[in-house]
Amino acid sequence: FVPGQNLSVDESMISTKSNSQLKQYLPKKHHRWGIKLWMLCDSVTHYCINFFVYRGGRGSDKDEIKANGLGHTVVVKLMQMGNLLNKGYHMFVDNFFTSIKLAKYFYAQCTFLTGTIRKKRKGIPDSLKRKFNV
Repeated sequence: FVPGQNLSVDESMISTKSNSQLKQYLPKKHHRWGIKLWMLCDSVTHYCINFFVYRGGRGSDKDEIKANGLGHTVVVKLMQMGNLLNKGYHMFVDNFFTSIKLAKYFYAQCTFLTGTIRKKRKGIPDSLKRKFNV
């Protein structure tokens, strides 16, 4: 399968009533208890290209998460798993994943990023902060 140019990343929840260290509680989701997945999907076909299970603080990416943030780490890991960097893909993400640091990283990797950004996100240039009146 060769994905289309437009990709997206988001979380998904597999509902479960079992006892597991992987089980998460997300009060705003339809299935409040379950196993959280991070998924990379083709934006047109909705085909899941890659995914991995969120393991909370038990993952091996602790240092990278501390340095770059969880959203950045998730998106980069999914793109690397599929060997999709440096191929001109366009990634669409929500405000959890969007950061200036991620946009710069992707731009250097010939990959493009579109997403909403939180007003108080770390790393926003002062010129944009003035536009937001933050």
